[in-house]
Amino acid sequence: MNLYFTPVQKEVLELIRKFHSLRYDQIQTLMDRQHGKKVRGIKAILRQLEQEKLVEWHGNILSVAGKPLRADISAATDIMLRLTAAPEGVIVGKEPFALTFFKERENILYRYDICPVPPGKELIISAQLEQMNPKYRIVIFLLQDIPQREFLAAPCQYRYAVEDNGTYYFYEEERNGIS
Repeated sequence: MNLYFTPVQKEVLELIRKFHSLRYDQIQTLMDRQHGKKVRGIKAILRQLEQEKLVEWHGNILSVAGKPLRADISAATDIMLRLTAAPEGVIVGKEPFALTFFKERENILYRYDICPVPPGKELIISAQLEQMNPKYRIVIFLLQDIPQREFLAAPCQYRYAVEDNGTYYFYEEERNGIS
């Protein structure tokens, strides 16, 4: 296969390879933010990559051809895009996290780890997090249902995110319940 790609086409393909599984709107947003302006022609680029069998659609999520769908990474990308306009140092798929990125707050670089929590795995995930370094770190537990929070803990700051009809709601633990 002897393909010629423009720099933007290469960027789109590398983005999909890095994130494994993304929706069109996520690809468009990441490219726009990377370039600091609206990048035109993303749909046409995705069609070309699909025709060349480099990517494939799984419903509304695009992934690298032949690789398994990672809907958890797509969901974690939604959260990342809501929390920062310019994610730095993105790490994808390092268990138990779907996505890790860095963001500066109050002149300190914080690490954000987005951790999907399948029902019934709360205690296992909490145990996996026991030994992590808590300094300048925030874990965002991506829950299927808010009662899962009762079984989760981390040695650092942590928050909860729950998706409902395409909208993410964020919660923070307080001494007398959640806010």
